[in-house]
Amino acid sequence: MGARILFSEGSSLTSTRISECVGTGSHHIEVVDPNPLCVCRFSRWTKRVHRCPRASSDPLGYLETINRLLAAGSFDVLLPTHEQAWLLAAGRTQLAPDAPIAIASPEAFSRVQSKIEFARLLGELNLPQPRWRLAERAEELADWPTPFYLKAPFSTPGRGVRRVTRPTDAQKAFEPLLAIADGGPLMVQSAADGEYAQVQALFDRERLVAEHTSHSNSRGNRSERSRESGG
Repeated sequence: MGARILFSEGSSLTSTRISECVGTGSHHIEVVDPNPLCVCRFSRWTKRVHRCPRASSDPLGYLETINRLLAAGSFDVLLPTHEQAWLLAAGRTQLAPDAPIAIASPEAFSRVQSKIEFARLLGELNLPQPRWRLAERAEELADWPTPFYLKAPFSTPGRGVRRVTRPTDAQKAFEPLLAIADGGPLMVQSAADGEYAQVQALFDRERLVAEHTSHSNSRGNRSERSRESGG
């Protein structure tokens, strides 16, 4: 019998992919999610789904549910699989002191959760990225070559990102995103050619333990690779 693991949610494709990775290791997986019919419920690796309040609308209720499950379920690991990780970091003092979770600081999350702060971080690290700048009014986009992307700093891509292909569409895209961003500013970023890839990594005291990468090309073909670090 492996570890007893509690996932922070079960509605994302991320959680299903993680369950496939850890489920093959004979680990016991349970999930906390407001939707009793979340996608992880239909995974053969998921043993149970615990209903909870939505983290976005009732964060304290969500954390209370987590505390109750950890106290009663004898879980070895609370594994943040999606955006709840930021809440668990910010609300770490609301969890039991011995809660079995490894989580970064709220300040670290703030640097990567905000699209604007993440772009600034890439600049500090001299890592390549498409050209970008801040925009507080739609009129500021008149000289920005199309196609480009308009982004609210915080949101999922489907809700807070718009692709603008004609200058006349900038105003239409700007106002709804400004409301999501509570008045702005927004991020305007040039489009870039490329293919979709994801990297997930596990660290132990700054030492890389394992990594998992996935890559999708323009034809929709997907490849994956997992590797454990030696030493």
